Amino acid sequence: MGENESLPPPSELLNIYGRLLINSFNIMDISMNTIGSGLYLGTSRFDHSCSPNAVAVFSSTTISIRLTKPMEQFDWSKVFVSYIDVLQPTSKRIGELNKGYYFECCCEVCQDVRQLEDMLSMSCPNTNCLEPIYIPEDIQDKVPECPKCTKCGEQVTQSRLDSYLNALDFIEAQLDRMKQTSYLDVCQTSLRKTEGLFHPYNVYQLQILDSAFSAAIDLNHWTEAKEYGKKLILGQKKYYGDIHPLLGQTLLKTVKILLLEENEEEYEREMVQSYIEHAGRIVKICYGEEHSLYKDHVIPLLDNALSF
Repeated sequence: MGENESLPPPSELLNIYGRLLINSFNIMDISMNTIGSGLYLGTSRFDHSCSPNAVAVFSSTTISIRLTKPMEQFDWSKVFVSYIDVLQPTSKRIGELNKGYYFECCCEVCQDVRQLEDMLSMSCPNTNCLEPIYIPEDIQDKVPECPKCTKCGEQVTQSRLDSYLNALDFIEAQLDRMKQTSYLDVCQTSLRKTEGLFHPYNVYQLQILDSAFSAAIDLNHWTEAKEYGKKLILGQKKYYGDIHPLLGQTLLKTVKILLLEENEEEYEREMVQSYIEHAGRIVKICYGEEHSLYKDHVIPLLDNALSF
């Protein structure tokens, strides 16, 4: 810089950096993979919610904010997007938002006790009962009585609780290790540890399923990928709702895998049809009919479904 030029005061530089940090968006490709970040001042006006009614999607580097839920009377102040992936426990969502965006989320989802309990649940020991059993995150810091099922009354044994907590510690460590790359063998080991212990709605189980799904696809392990995809779809529907880009991606990928097979069973043909229609609805709402994802990926599948 020249002699007569000077930097802004440190406080102003910090302010500028903060604005850049909190007003930027991760740029996603059509598979919802992050390929960069960009500063979009117009779209940074939208507040966060863990139960958003809009999504940010991209066509190359052009960002669009699209409503995913109807509004009786449009109001900019009532349009919410999610700044983070909501498929994680409440405490982790709040911590991530606090660290990255400097606010504590108090949305309806963060105050939904039942959802928190489902996210951190183990399966009932009674195999005829499907009720989730809530295991608090801080249970190891206490000396509690082993929990029991609120529906059938079955008590969790200490050994079963210990197995759950050991599996949880293992999975958290593996998820941290696989932030950049998913390893199928690690995911499969993790899923064996959770089998029969973690409820299907447990978010750590779903995160491992997501990693296993991606890893199996990368290795062309279609049989495993199909099973992981079907289980992942159920969990994503619960936490993302019926209309969400990530659910749409899982549906599209699972459909393409199912179409590789003969699908002689009637229930699988019906499943393919259902997945295609659901994925088409999601992409149409989240991206629009002019987006390449709809034109190049959904329309061929819809045409295929007509003759399926």
